[in-house]
Amino acid sequence: MYFYLIILTIPTFLFLNWVFKKYIKNQKHRKLSTIIGTIILTPILFYGIIYIFLSYIFYEPQYKFDKEKWFSERNKRFEMRNDIINSEILIEKSKNQVLNLIGEPTKGDTSDVWSYRLGMGGGGVLFQFNELVVTFKNDTVRTVEKLEIIE
Repeated sequence: MYFYLIILTIPTFLFLNWVFKKYIKNQKHRKLSTIIGTIILTPILFYGIIYIFLSYIFYEPQYKFDKEKWFSERNKRFEMRNDIINSEILIEKSKNQVLNLIGEPTKGDTSDVWSYRLGMGGGGVLFQFNELVVTFKNDTVRTVEKLEIIE
């Protein structure tokens, strides 16, 4: 970590020195301002770069449920799972209505727990397998939950 801070310190120092050269004519004040600015700005830049990098790695697009896209892009279904859960479009629906809306479950039998594979994604540098678990009680949907398996 210190190595990266030192590498980031040098261009930060040079940049601030160049900027302050235009505005601060006194050489002592300019050097002092450059050193203080570098001490303050370098850790902020360092953690900002880490934040941007991690945001990029763990970015997972989210879209509204689209029935046509649900059936055509099976490996990207995980992008719609939060909308299905948050909008509660499956809650209180019968098994037949669920079949009409999102199709046959990937796993499940005639029981009261159906599972839909949603594809891989959202795990950053690891593999994340996504599933949607639909639980029925008295032949109507009671809960819809996401299941994420990270390997």
